Amino acid sequence: MTRVALLCADEPASRHVASALSQAGFLAGILLERGGPRRRDSRPLPLLHRAFGKLYHLLYYDRARRKAEERLRNDLFGPAEPLFPAGMPLKEVEDANAPEARAFLKGLDPELLVVWGTRLLEPGTFALGRRGALNCHMGVLPDYRGSLSEFWT
Repeated sequence: MTRVALLCADEPASRHVASALSQAGFLAGILLERGGPRRRDSRPLPLLHRAFGKLYHLLYYDRARRKAEERLRNDLFGPAEPLFPAGMPLKEVEDANAPEARAFLKGLDPELLVVWGTRLLEPGTFALGRRGALNCHMGVLPDYRGSLSEFWT
């Protein structure tokens, strides 16, 4: 059976993914990132792109995100608010690239990393999955990364 480590943020979709992996017998442990501000993309964006993105965020994004999360929770996973699987090794960290996070992942000895809603991971963190990593992302990478990826795609 493939040993999977889930790297995620604390959100309903992450808990559903953890539950599904656990029920299938794949989940070895969960690295829960509760970090602060995310890294910013260093590439300059065109002025119109930046201005429209900010306006969109102010007027629409928060409401649309809440509706999307509710739809995802109810339509795809059911109305119950899931919990992370009981008894599963779980480590809360500020940064998934930090030394204590990497030590936890090494201890799990995962064959595969499943990444669901963390910051950008460094190559050394990705390398901890013996067979690789599966990065789940709402946007088309690398062109539409970041917090507005659903809109720009």
